[in-house]
Amino acid sequence: MMSVSRTAHFLAIVLVASLAAHATEMMPGDATLLRLRLQKNMTFRYDAETTTSQQMSVMGQDMTNDISYKVRISMAVADATLDRSSITCTFSDAKTSVSVRGMDENVPGMDTTMALTQFDGATMTMTLDPTAKIVSVDRGSNSEASSLFSSMRIMERINTVFPVKEVRIGDSWIRTVTDTIASGQGDGHIYTTMTLKNTYLGVRDTMGVRCWLIETESSSFDQRGTISTNGIDMDVDGSGTFRSRCYVEEKTGMTVITIGDVTSDTRMSLSGQQEMIIPVDTHLTFTVKRRTEKK
Repeated sequence: MMSVSRTAHFLAIVLVASLAAHATEMMPGDATLLRLRLQKNMTFRYDAETTTSQQMSVMGQDMTNDISYKVRISMAVADATLDRSSITCTFSDAKTSVSVRGMDENVPGMDTTMALTQFDGATMTMTLDPTAKIVSVDRGSNSEASSLFSSMRIMERINTVFPVKEVRIGDSWIRTVTDTIASGQGDGHIYTTMTLKNTYLGVRDTMGVRCWLIETESSSFDQRGTISTNGIDMDVDGSGTFRSRCYVEEKTGMTVITIGDVTSDTRMSLSGQQEMIIPVDTHLTFTVKRRTEKK
């Protein structure tokens, strides 16, 4: 009987200690300055994946498209000073999968998977300030690779832009970002503007690394633009949401893992040779994860 009592007492102590540790972790505590802390010749390796699912209705025909991209990225710090860090990214093992389905069972679907070997060895160099804001990007000589990786927003998802001032647990900072997509074979652009609220949630351990945890959520999401091609004008108007959760290595300020998703509800209005309205629902998920294996 005494043994049972002691066991219960021990479990109660462990439970209280666990709760106390968690409560301490979540307390505001001292202010933290979130910064990049890189040194020349540091290297980082990542796996990046983006999956997009779209549902649309074209001339009464409902369709579903699923597209995924995967790529490996090796990053080397080419230079690091007090106010700038230059990182050269080399891409490899890029793959894509496409699945198209119509709601009509009589219409055959399409499934395609291919390795994008033409992108192996493509490079891109980005320069960042101490808050991890991208100051400039040299997209290299492979324009096709540059276009693909830009559309995946890999660079923006690898790094989280830090606030200028110190933060405590629960503090937030706001930034506005605009993505621009140019017409591939015509004139015009589509602009997606988001106001993002970033919140610092303290220190966590993940993948064996001590990390800052930052959650991001959009407070506004606006999509607009016009594209003209082959005598057809397309006006785009939409709204959506953005969410992500990022673990950033405390020692270097570099991402360990980022997971996020984007949803949008878009109307594409066509005029000119053809006139119609195409509603499109899009759900995109993305993951950028540091690889831990040795070279």
